[in-house]
Amino acid sequence: MNDITELQDGLFDGLRQLERLELNVNEISSIGLRVFNGSAMLTSLRYVDLSYNRIQTLEPWPYFVGVNGQLDQKAPINLGYNNISSFTNMMGIKAKCGMKTVHSVLTLDNNPIRHFTDILHGWNITILTLLCLSPITHGAPSHVYFRFVWLDCSCIDFDIFKLL
Repeated sequence: MNDITELQDGLFDGLRQLERLELNVNEISSIGLRVFNGSAMLTSLRYVDLSYNRIQTLEPWPYFVGVNGQLDQKAPINLGYNNISSFTNMMGIKAKCGMKTVHSVLTLDNNPIRHFTDILHGWNITILTLLCLSPITHGAPSHVYFRFVWLDCSCIDFDIFKLL
């Protein structure tokens, strides 16, 4: 624990050889919009652990880590045990079919997420686009874990449950 509270823009820019980032058990509550985006050139980053922090809002930056993963070696992104309850897209990512496929394991365990659809709405992505970026195949390219997340029992997520 280093009592880190913020990851500011430019912090890792150009670190093309950086493969692992482990900043779990800190006080991180803020992540700059450009920390993990394509302009940071983190082309080798395949492991991020930001668990046990104070993150409340999540931008779609896991996409940029996930595209560095491979089907047989997924990129783990651990954001468990934070306070994530909202998803935003201030980064302005316009997800569409034809973008690079994501190969990741995104862990959102023990966060106060109320609905699966909050991610889709917050990141401005449809379920069909999500399936293009991470198609369901015999060797599923990506997984998202929501263990110990107490979802609201309502019809809001019905279409996702029906699909699964």
